[in-house]
Amino acid sequence: MTTLDASAAALLEALQALPGTPVEAGTPEEAQAAHVARAEFLSGPGEPVETVVDGQIDEVLVRVYRPAGAAPAGIVYAHGGGWVAGTLDTYDTVCRALANRSGVTVVSVGYTPAPEAQHPVAAGQVMKVVQASMTEGNPIALCGDSAGAHLVTLVASVAGRAGIPISGLGLIYPVVSPKLDTPSWETLGSGYGLTKESMRWYWAQYLNPEPRTALPADLLELDLSTLPPTQVLTAGFDPLRDEGLALADAIEKAGVSVERVSFDGQMHGFARSMAQIPEALDALDGVAKFLRAKLAGA
Repeated sequence: MTTLDASAAALLEALQALPGTPVEAGTPEEAQAAHVARAEFLSGPGEPVETVVDGQIDEVLVRVYRPAGAAPAGIVYAHGGGWVAGTLDTYDTVCRALANRSGVTVVSVGYTPAPEAQHPVAAGQVMKVVQASMTEGNPIALCGDSAGAHLVTLVASVAGRAGIPISGLGLIYPVVSPKLDTPSWETLGSGYGLTKESMRWYWAQYLNPEPRTALPADLLELDLSTLPPTQVLTAGFDPLRDEGLALADAIEKAGVSVERVSFDGQMHGFARSMAQIPEALDALDGVAKFLRAKLAGA
């Protein structure tokens, strides 16, 4: 039987010893403050990238990472943090690693957090960045982790229906459905960092109680046939594991090529924890390799 990776277990113990209240017991502002406070401990200082520039695209905050000799292509990245807590800064190290390993420009989207912006506002902001990034005719791929993976899946589906070419889609332990009813939620919903109570709270911040869009928030209700070739990465001790696997199955059933990658001994959020978990860079190497190949037409 697979056991929790030793470095992940040590990190989990360290995180559980930190002071603070559970996410669901606080405010969105407190959730973001706690997320920011832990960022350097989890991720470290980050790798050098030749050019890193902050800016705006159609009034959406972005951070652009351009490695030396970058190919004429790009990856638009949406960060995690439950749509509430993540920032450009807290995912800076992930984007640095992704840019260096893919050899292409990475554009990280600083979408407006929930509950200030609720579904589907953040996805619309990511779409604006995608459309602006394609103005020179260069190929574009999408990537995101957790809640960010949810956003880029929405965008890829809409883009596909609109005839906007997306070369590839990288989903790192994606959030898929607000139902929280899979077996992994029952067996891993407490004690492994992300809890069922906190995820329910994140969904409550993100979902508009009076939805005004035909775009479903549950990814399994999307038209997945319009997605580009996709890699779905899951972690064995992540309560989101089974919904990620269900999404991969649904994408394949819709006729889209899917590459499944599983880090059986890891927990949710490990890819951002590169200062603590060596396999984090293995995960980012894999998604970078996949997206680079799709951007090159492979």
